[in-house]
Amino acid sequence: MKIFLTTLFIAFIFNQIVFCFDKNNNNVKSGVKNHYQLLNDIRMQDDPEFFDVDFTPRKTKALVLSFLVPGSGQTYLGDELKGMGISLAFYGTALSAIIAHNNAQGREDRIKVLTQDYNTKGNYNDAEKVWQTILGEKENRDNDYDRRSIFTWLAVGVWLYNIVDVIFLTGDQGENEFSHNNNSIFNFNFMEHNNFNGIALKLNLP
Repeated sequence: MKIFLTTLFIAFIFNQIVFCFDKNNNNVKSGVKNHYQLLNDIRMQDDPEFFDVDFTPRKTKALVLSFLVPGSGQTYLGDELKGMGISLAFYGTALSAIIAHNNAQGREDRIKVLTQDYNTKGNYNDAEKVWQTILGEKENRDNDYDRRSIFTWLAVGVWLYNIVDVIFLTGDQGENEFSHNNNSIFNFNFMEHNNFNGIALKLNLP
């Protein structure tokens, strides 16, 4: 009788252990599933719309225009102010780089002339004056090269921003030839009229 009760008690304990283990295992599986579902929901909610770009024919044309003439794509999509700002920034930095390059080349030529003059000087004082002038021109030339590099990289940066902006940040405001903003003194936009393709300006006179 004691053996039977002992066996029955052990079987009851074993059954409870198995039941608790299965319950905990199911809870773990349920918890893992819930966490996976939660992560999946978060991932679905956080899918960025920033990269969801609809390349309509106008959007594609704006990209081509901005690739060729920075800012013109934004203007074509209807954001004249942004397009004007990008165009001015690009051509301003590019022109500054060209001017700095031309100045550096001019100083190179002057240094060559001064070097020849230095070699022909017959006394120390005259040669020293020319030498000091050469050193000054070399310093100015190096500064011009530095400015050329800075403005060149700035122009490249503006061009890259222009491409990113026209793809992701500038929406299509419609096919109006000009903006209806009467507060602006003038507007400009890309226009197609018969055989004419180009930038058109509009003055808002009182």
